[in-house]
Amino acid sequence: DLPNAPPVAEMPNLNLLVIDDDLRIAQSLQVLLERIGHNVTIYNNALSALVAYKVHNFDLVLSDLAMPGMNGIELLRQLRDYNPQVRVLLFTGQALPNMIEEARRAGAVGVLRKPFELKEVLNAIQQACE
Repeated sequence: DLPNAPPVAEMPNLNLLVIDDDLRIAQSLQVLLERIGHNVTIYNNALSALVAYKVHNFDLVLSDLAMPGMNGIELLRQLRDYNPQVRVLLFTGQALPNMIEEARRAGAVGVLRKPFELKEVLNAIQQACE
C-alpha cells in the first residue's frame, strides 16, 4: 500500500468558489459542501467572483451559466485568461445543447443540470479534480 494514496472515495478538502445569482442555491450548495469538509465562498454575481478569484486561491469554481451581467461562459473565459489552469464547473436550469457545447469549448470541466443532487455535484467535483 502506498502510504500517501487516499482511498478513491475520499477527496481532499478543497477551496471552492460558488457563484449563482440565486443566493438560495449558492447557500444550499455552501451548506452541503461545507458539511463534508470543503471551504466554500459564495457570490451572487460573476464580477465580484472574478475579483475574489484573483485574490484567493480556489481549487475549483462552480458557477451558474445564466446570470445577469456577465454569464457563466464569459466568467469562464475571463478566469482562463487570468489562469489557463482554472477548473470551472457550470450548472444551468435551462440546459440548451448549444450552450453546453459552448461551455465545453470555452473550457468548462463539466456542465450540470439544475436541479441536481448532491451526489452529482460531488462526482463532478471529483472528476474535475482528477
